[in-house]
Amino acid sequence: MFHQAAYIKSVEFAKDAPDDLPQILILGRSNVGKSSFINGLTNRKNLARTSATPGKTLLLNFYQIDMRFNLVDAPGYGYTKRSKALSESFLKMIIRFINESPFLKGIIVLIDFKVGPTALDMTWIDHVKQSGLPVGIIATKVDQIPVTKRKKQATLIHQKLGIPIIAISNTKRININLAIQLFETILSEEV
Repeated sequence: MFHQAAYIKSVEFAKDAPDDLPQILILGRSNVGKSSFINGLTNRKNLARTSATPGKTLLLNFYQIDMRFNLVDAPGYGYTKRSKALSESFLKMIIRFINESPFLKGIIVLIDFKVGPTALDMTWIDHVKQSGLPVGIIATKVDQIPVTKRKKQATLIHQKLGIPIIAISNTKRININLAIQLFETILSEEV
């Protein structure tokens, strides 16, 4: 369990990062539950603001975790009510951050367990794999699938992605410990 977590600042460019701590970037579609995931991971209800309206994150939000690393929350991709120009600027900001941050240790992509990886998820996963950084996949909202169907759904997702996933529930705290282990593994790897 992570014990200390604090919002530090929001930035557009890697050069404006708050410090030189290792960073782990969180990506995912709008409405996949990134803010809820951050809150569940840190066991804080309101660290990352959740909203009924997706697409509220506009910059890269830095959260310092246990004074050891920064969790970087990126704007969600695929929000249809955003203008094309704004969506493209988010894409450029995220890609620029991945390419330019000297402290980025890994990337975690959140997908919706119930929906499975969308075409847009697959595009982003393929892109971040090319970065050469460790990539982890976490499937949120596992509690929305009946227990008897979870194994089959996990198998289908694994077959589509070709890499293991961790299926979690933020609300029921299912497999949050495995998500924390994934962070620890990424932080311990030499990049």
